[in-house]
Amino acid sequence: MRTAPYIILLLLLPGLLFAADIPTVTSLEMEQKLDELHLNYTLESPTGAYAEVLLEISEDQGGNWRTPKGAKGDIGSGIPAGANRIIWDIYSEYPKGIQGVVDFKLQTRAEQQQTPEQKAGDSWTDPYSGIEFVWIPAGEFMMGSPSSEPGRDDDERQHRVKLSEGYWLGRYEVTQRQWKKVMGNNPSKFTSCGSDCPVEKISWEDTQDFIRKLNGRGNGSFKLPSEAQWEYAARAGTTTPFSFGNNITASQANYDGNYPYNGNAKGRYRKTTVTVGSFPANRWGLHEMHGNVWEWLNDWKGNYPSGTVTDPEGPGSGQYRVIRGGSWNRYAGSLRSANRNYYSPGGRGYDLGVRLMRQP
Repeated sequence: MRTAPYIILLLLLPGLLFAADIPTVTSLEMEQKLDELHLNYTLESPTGAYAEVLLEISEDQGGNWRTPKGAKGDIGSGIPAGANRIIWDIYSEYPKGIQGVVDFKLQTRAEQQQTPEQKAGDSWTDPYSGIEFVWIPAGEFMMGSPSSEPGRDDDERQHRVKLSEGYWLGRYEVTQRQWKKVMGNNPSKFTSCGSDCPVEKISWEDTQDFIRKLNGRGNGSFKLPSEAQWEYAARAGTTTPFSFGNNITASQANYDGNYPYNGNAKGRYRKTTVTVGSFPANRWGLHEMHGNVWEWLNDWKGNYPSGTVTDPEGPGSGQYRVIRGGSWNRYAGSLRSANRNYYSPGGRGYDLGVRLMRQP
């Protein structure tokens, strides 16, 4: 196996970073691994803009710059804010190894098209909080439940919804670790569950404080999903009561297994929250959309329309905010994709948590 010679690289941080709205590289670390040079960098973007990231090298102390061969990874156009990495195959450029000093620099340029084309399953992680997001594509679906669905409620009138834009949705519920990172405290009852268990005992108003602080970090625009966005993502293209099919078991979600759905066998009742990611993801890579903790949504409680709607956001005001998904202490039927529940915006319970959305 070839071993790369000892090299000295002068790190030149970005030279096109003078406008406040241009994404900037805030840290850059170099690590050599045999034939490869790994450049780990953090890209911050005050407006959430995507950037074009350029790597250039010079062999004459900055007199002439050029793009090296063999560079791959988070380079080129459409690079999001957050932790990124460029991997440079040194021997693609220098088959006999580097002789002398090679300077290099990273440059960033904001792109006019800030939102590159995404596909379902793409992911992005907020560099500050560590919250991981999954891309949910635009589309349409039947929201609510058919009259034949066992256990349905009268407020689940079925109607067609069109979502005109894709969006980022948390792969997991916000954890105790992530909440404490942003807020400086952990209000949860189930602290013994561990820092990677969902935060709970938070009100809708608490979530707004959390979002304001996170938005202040400059890594995008975060908010609670709408009720339509939540159900669309929970279904992930399915029309059955659960994203897993016509029924659900305690091996697929965290709920009170003493109360199964539609004649199913009883299962385990854990009597606590569990670590996020403990159960299988749905088709779009989202975990625990059924059970564990209820998730606060942006909508006020309201009645569904009877016709087709586009990008609904619910009533403009109300008394209760919507919560979705069911929880560790509820019956299996409350975990249905169409099931709706409500709570006072100032109320806190040890079964109330949150999952964030990041706007495109």
